[in-house]
Amino acid sequence: MPFECDSTAYTATPNPVRELMFSHQQHVEDQKVNCETCHTVLDKAGASTGELVPAMSICANCHNDKKATSVCEKCHTNFASLRPSEHNRTDFVHEHKRLARLGDAKCGVCHSQETCIDCIMELN
Repeated sequence: MPFECDSTAYTATPNPVRELMFSHQQHVEDQKVNCETCHTVLDKAGASTGELVPAMSICANCHNDKKATSVCEKCHTNFASLRPSEHNRTDFVHEHKRLARLGDAKCGVCHSQETCIDCIMELN
């Protein structure tokens, strides 16, 4: 049985302090997006756990410049905090191709094909 979200019956816990502008009202009430569209683990997660916060790849399902804008500044106020942790490895520039080949990389969320070409030119 799928989890049913009744937005009139729940009390939202305060959002953690983040460098992100987000409105549940705009998404749930105005756009009629179901809770489980973004919060894919509602049936498994306890109340107000970190696993309820959607990954950016979930946001990108709609924020793709077709359904909704993908302009980063629309939601994010600090781009430095967007850098994925694996990018901080000292060998990342040379070794990231192995991660990208795994098939679950979402490079295109932030990077274009030109990004790869520019980087290759810098390394040579």
